[in-house]
Amino acid sequence: MGSNRSWTKEEEELLARLYGSRPLDFIAKKLGRTVWAILNKRERLKLGAFLENGDYITLNQLHKAVTGSNGGGGYIMTSWVRNRGLPVMEKKVGKCSFRVVRLTDFWKWAEANRAFLDFSKMEENILGIEPDWVKTARRADAKTNTIKRMTPWTKMEDARLTAYIKEGQKTGKEIASLLGRTEGAVARRCKDLGLANPKRNGPHSHNWNVEEMEIAVQGVLQAVPYPLISKELNISEKAIRGLMYRLYKTENQDKIRAIVRKERDMV
Repeated sequence: MGSNRSWTKEEEELLARLYGSRPLDFIAKKLGRTVWAILNKRERLKLGAFLENGDYITLNQLHKAVTGSNGGGGYIMTSWVRNRGLPVMEKKVGKCSFRVVRLTDFWKWAEANRAFLDFSKMEENILGIEPDWVKTARRADAKTNTIKRMTPWTKMEDARLTAYIKEGQKTGKEIASLLGRTEGAVARRCKDLGLANPKRNGPHSHNWNVEEMEIAVQGVLQAVPYPLISKELNISEKAIRGLMYRLYKTENQDKIRAIVRKERDMV
């Protein structure tokens, strides 16, 4: 395979870009070299051990560790870096440069963006020792994904939904419970099937008491996903989001926590 030939600058840059985000055999085939040649060059470029004992990680490796998937470079730069401010540095090794993130910077950023990330997709301790809050966030995200159930609707579920809507006796919340779906999923499926909206659960605005408001607000401040807050309070997710908007002019949990932190700093 010509593994003894000299490495070009372009090959070194490609190796740095692919390393950690693609299997070694894929990289070897892409570069027309042996796996051994890739490993040897990796050591010379100091590309190894980012996940195990380094204090930084390449942007591609970080995305793979957090989401469990490869690629998405353009999306990461736009959504993670530009829109949400993930701190990124340029690391230069010889003639090769690539983007890296310090793990301490990542954890600080991740805590501020807990509602944006799905920690259930992230293998435990894949980035080394994790902050205490990560374990709680991982469990909450796993429960939320179970509630959301992103599985396709079956013909039987569609038939049951259609019957419930035509019957007109059950609320959207009751239908969601019977079908094991969220209220939002039921409403979206009704729209897809050209059905009428489900019967409302009651008044459009929930009559909040002080205890319920405190539980809802504390849930958001602790980054508990909305579906779990809804389940705990037995109040619709829409009503909870409406409360947050009235209080903070946004439903985004990360923005709400930032607002509260700012208000506390001003006291």
